[in-house]
Amino acid sequence: MREYLPKSFGSARDIMVETSTAAMAPHRRIDSVQALRFVAALLVVFYHLPKPGGDGQGPTLATMGHWGGYGVDVFFVISGFIIAYSATRRDAFSAAAFLRDRVDRIYPVYWVVLLATVAISLLQSNLGMANATADLLTPLGYLTSILLLPLPHQIIPVAWTLGMEMTFYLLFALGFRFGGLRGAAVLVAAWYATAVAHARADAPWQDGTFVFLLHSISLEFLFGMGIATLHARGRMPAGGLALAAGLALTLLIMPEWAALPAIDLPREIRAGIPAALIVYGTVALAFRTPRWLVLGGEASYALYLTHTLVLAIVGKATAGVLGIPLGSSVLLQIGAVLASIAASLVVLVLVERPLRGLLRPGPWRPRWPLRPA
Repeated sequence: MREYLPKSFGSARDIMVETSTAAMAPHRRIDSVQALRFVAALLVVFYHLPKPGGDGQGPTLATMGHWGGYGVDVFFVISGFIIAYSATRRDAFSAAAFLRDRVDRIYPVYWVVLLATVAISLLQSNLGMANATADLLTPLGYLTSILLLPLPHQIIPVAWTLGMEMTFYLLFALGFRFGGLRGAAVLVAAWYATAVAHARADAPWQDGTFVFLLHSISLEFLFGMGIATLHARGRMPAGGLALAAGLALTLLIMPEWAALPAIDLPREIRAGIPAALIVYGTVALAFRTPRWLVLGGEASYALYLTHTLVLAIVGKATAGVLGIPLGSSVLLQIGAVLASIAASLVVLVLVERPLRGLLRPGPWRPRWPLRPA
């Protein structure tokens, strides 16, 4: 029997796992993870909506979106879960094939969006229009962005998370190749410990260069791997309670309504634990998911990549044509969010799916892992 799992930010059909019916989680559970990925992507969109100017008063989606960046924490937990879940249910594991598979899914559509972002920025500069991206079009910015290095100077603002994803894939492949899931967990835990030590160090080389490579939210990948382990053992009780607790804790840490202002916790605890509870509950519960949410989950990678570009274009259009800043109108912000979703669907249909088909494995290029003869 076959089940299709979503990749960390990609299609629900991209990672295929073959397993027995007895060991198989119902398909609707995976659909629920797809829906969660769509919600997480929308949270990130809200986070990047322009904030209100002036005194900051007035009803805007942006004032509720300050906490939307926590959608990234949900993404990282999901990524750890999916990668560990799929790897442990394979007959064999090839680190090289696994990494090639990850590159195929992350880089091609990203490069298309990166090219569009650079082209629009250059056009704006030639027209004498100010744009924040122009300052990043340097040799270092190009190198960091094209290779998705986990370093600053990313041309696409959200690409720093993809650099962390690729670091996780490298460590997972190396650890799993030599020590299975336990070996992968040891390397990811060592990554987190190094990040904590770096954050606490008082050294001259602590100048922000490694702020993403050694970001302590790397622990959230480990949370996801732990959820995959529990799922594989069939030990996922109290899914509804975990989901409710995760949502409640998320409400408590919202900047606007924070009920625990005196507790200063690192992000991987403050946001990572609620994210882990939400992912755990979503995986454990067997709720049905509408098709439009599954489609939204499939388009979530495109939404994640393109929304900052779409919001910038819509913002300039509303300010230039209507004379209304995007951050000051709820209706315009709703329109900007809908435009971002529409753009992601276009990219999914016209770019991501065709590229996926082009890179689909054939007789000349088998997908990981290679089955033993």
